Amino acid sequence: MDWNVGPVIVNHAVKVRIYPTAAQAELLAKTLGCKRWIWNYWLEERETYFHEHGNTTGFKYTSAKILKGT
Repeated sequence: MDWNVGPVIVNHAVKVRIYPTAAQAELLAKTLGCKRWIWNYWLEERETYFHEHGNTTGFKYTSAKILKGT
C-alpha cells in the first residue's frame, strides 16, 4: 500500500443565520459598506496600474501606497 499520496485537502462550509438588533444591523451595514468601498478602490487601483504598466501590483506597492496615504 502506498502511503505517500500527497496532501489531502478538505473544504468545509458552515451556514449561520444571525438576527441582529437594529443597532447591530446598522453597524454591520456600515462596516460592510466601508469594506466594499476599500475593496473596490484598490481593485480599481490595481486595474489602472495594470493598464499603464502591463503587470499587476504586488504587496510592496500596495502597502507603500497605503502607508504614504495614497
